[in-house]
Amino acid sequence: MPVTIETVARQLIASVDSDAGYLLASQWIVKRYEQLAIKAKLRHLRQVGLVSTPATITTGTVTLTRGSKVVSCDATALAAWTTSLVGYHLRARVNWYEIVEHNLTTGALLLAGAYEEDSVVDGTYIIVQRWVPLATDVGYLGDTFINQRRRHPLSLRDLGELDRSAPSRSAIAGSATVVVEAPQLPDGRKRVEFYPYSTTSESYAYVYWRSVGQLTYSDFLPPSVPAYILIEGALIDLFRYKMSQAMNANNGESAAFWRNEMRTQETKWKDHLVEAIGADRGEDDTSFILKHLGEALGPTDITTARDHILAQWNWPSS
Repeated sequence: MPVTIETVARQLIASVDSDAGYLLASQWIVKRYEQLAIKAKLRHLRQVGLVSTPATITTGTVTLTRGSKVVSCDATALAAWTTSLVGYHLRARVNWYEIVEHNLTTGALLLAGAYEEDSVVDGTYIIVQRWVPLATDVGYLGDTFINQRRRHPLSLRDLGELDRSAPSRSAIAGSATVVVEAPQLPDGRKRVEFYPYSTTSESYAYVYWRSVGQLTYSDFLPPSVPAYILIEGALIDLFRYKMSQAMNANNGESAAFWRNEMRTQETKWKDHLVEAIGADRGEDDTSFILKHLGEALGPTDITTARDHILAQWNWPSS
């Protein structure tokens, strides 16, 4: 039977003689639930998301002046730029520049930083959405993205590896072969970068674990999360609270006792996390995605995608 966070918090307080209120104890319970959710990747938080990437844009010409942040375009480009390009990146020579403003009436763009290369007059360019936002509730990403058009998976790799192998990000291809986590938005929303940049619009399915969100004492815990595990973790906070009280009262003996209790409890909590990680493991990311999208993909495509995940990935260069 589901229980509220307040109920678990009151159980925590009752386990040790303490004047800590249930509101403070509820905060401890929520913190430990968040840790458990991240470490153990709890199955009830696992989701399949969909994300689309637009095709690269090269229509028309642009003009940029060295030292200026402003980009102008010709009539052909203006006709092609029908939606806001804010958050996209532009390259006219070598470097990429993030677009922070876009006037849809005139086509004028404003770059995040001044253009630092030789000026360009009515020159060719490329605009891409380098950093693609994911679902707003993504807390932790899985390891696999599946290209829905080509029916093959991409493994999530390290951004540093891609920076070393392709620092200039100059490759353009039919579809990406690598996906990495990109810088997050200011609000913490996760983004990814698909590379090489694709000349066609693509759609990807991916696995993620939802963030637990802003929980309060009145929220219910999921039935799959045993309350006793959270209490084991929150006891660390309660013992730390008792230790601080003893220190403020200049009771060194009591403070030492609660410090030892806290350290012992930290070890127990780590053991519980290890057990939870092993107990809550589900199927691999690829199988999880295919199970959710199987009807749309069809049995032949499922076999193809499963075979692809075993392939060796070659890092793109340049």
